[in-house]
Amino acid sequence: GQSLECRFENLKPGDYAVAVSADLNSNGKTDKNFLGMPTEPWGVSRNPRPKMRAPRFEEAVLKVEDGASTKIEVQLAK
Repeated sequence: GQSLECRFENLKPGDYAVAVSADLNSNGKTDKNFLGMPTEPWGVSRNPRPKMRAPRFEEAVLKVEDGASTKIEVQLAK
């Protein structure tokens, strides 16, 4: 499949989470259905997929250590 790489440099040590979505129709937003669930592919760091709610920060959190390099892969799905 397709992939995209993003680099975040010079982050201060701490807890972070990453959220991404694919704007398939180029309207500048993640489209949602009448329940508020995304209808376009999305994902967050650590790839949690709760059924009826958005992932919580604690489920997606990444610890960035001073001087450490961290590589993650976020899987997109509807």
